[in-house]
Amino acid sequence: MAKLVRVDRGNWVNSADYIPGDYALDVPTSIIWNCAVMHTSAAAGTFADDRAANPTYWRVALQVIPSELKEFYDGTATPLMPNEVIRGRYPWKMPAMQEGGSGVTDDQKEQRDRWKAIKDKFKDIPWAIRQRWYAARPPWASLLWYYNYFMMSGLMGNAEINGQGGGVIKDINHYTFSLPAGTAPDATIAVDTCDPQKSVPFFFGAGYGIVGTNVPIQVYPYLKSLNSTQMIIGASLPLDDTANLSVTLIEYI
Repeated sequence: MAKLVRVDRGNWVNSADYIPGDYALDVPTSIIWNCAVMHTSAAAGTFADDRAANPTYWRVALQVIPSELKEFYDGTATPLMPNEVIRGRYPWKMPAMQEGGSGVTDDQKEQRDRWKAIKDKFKDIPWAIRQRWYAARPPWASLLWYYNYFMMSGLMGNAEINGQGGGVIKDINHYTFSLPAGTAPDATIAVDTCDPQKSVPFFFGAGYGIVGTNVPIQVYPYLKSLNSTQMIIGASLPLDDTANLSVTLIEYI
């Protein structure tokens, strides 16, 4: 009677015959797989492609962790538990860094005190303001969430300005525009959707006008109107040349 022999086949390759019990390494992931169904591997493509097309052919046997990452891996995930759950935990050095730990430096203590102060201050903010803050949260990718609450609102107390959380920024956008020369120059700027009641423009730059006996003076832009999708900007005096300016629109929650 023929007998199947288990073999460590090394790196998985295309167009190879595999029998149940064979082991093959998926190089990109450092995972060793165990063959479950006799087959010939695909003539082209990757091991991952072949497994996706034939999900019953292989089973995970072992994941090889590079030696330089083993210490990190051991500290961030527990071994497989009896109920097949892997429990995440803090990085392996973290226990020594806990409050009162012998390895805590003065700088780390100071930072921890700041975070604790923020956490305690948040509890004192009225629920209506907290609810509004969460509902008007900035995009996660902007990092304004953490900057505003944990740094500005938490430490500086800006969440309580006028009882409206006016110190917490929801969004910041910068626009460039030009005011043409003439007696009534206006510029219409399309803006990202905003709440005009909670938005403030900050202008940068100025044009110039000639008055009296050829005396040039600076002509600053000002906001004429702002709605949820556009702002109209004017100049306080006639301009003698095109003014290339910019405006930053800050929306608060």
